[in-house]
Amino acid sequence: MKGGVASANAVVTVGAPSGNRITGLVLDTNGVPLEGVRVDNSPDTNAPAYIGGYTDSTGRYIIAGASGDINLYAFNYGYTLTNITWVNPITADSNILAADFVAIPLTTISIAATTSQVPETGKGTSYFILTRTGDTTTNLTVNLNLSGSAAVGWISL
Repeated sequence: MKGGVASANAVVTVGAPSGNRITGLVLDTNGVPLEGVRVDNSPDTNAPAYIGGYTDSTGRYIIAGASGDINLYAFNYGYTLTNITWVNPITADSNILAADFVAIPLTTISIAATTSQVPETGKGTSYFILTRTGDTTTNLTVNLNLSGSAAVGWISL
């Protein structure tokens, strides 16, 4: 095999262990594991200390040294992540083995022009095509701001 990237998580304990482990899985809505998702307690301003970890190639994360009530959150650009089998706060009074999240893709909009050049004397009609991905079950308002400038002659990009 050539190229590619893979990652894996492991806990190495040196000395007497303190706290418990929280492990879980982060999958998208198609059941595909997501790598590089940050899972932590960072928005919790009442947390006594930061705890967190990242998902590996299989979508699994491990957080060591957890204890007490913890609010866990998952973050990955382009997704809304939600816990699916538990509610915050999670009580880490023993090892927790299935604090899983599901990643729901955010709606994205792309815009494309039907032509890349329009002559100044042109009389034809050109169009912009808006394409929507993600959840299409609800209405979405897209605001466009038209601006720009013109130059004499053709500009080649």
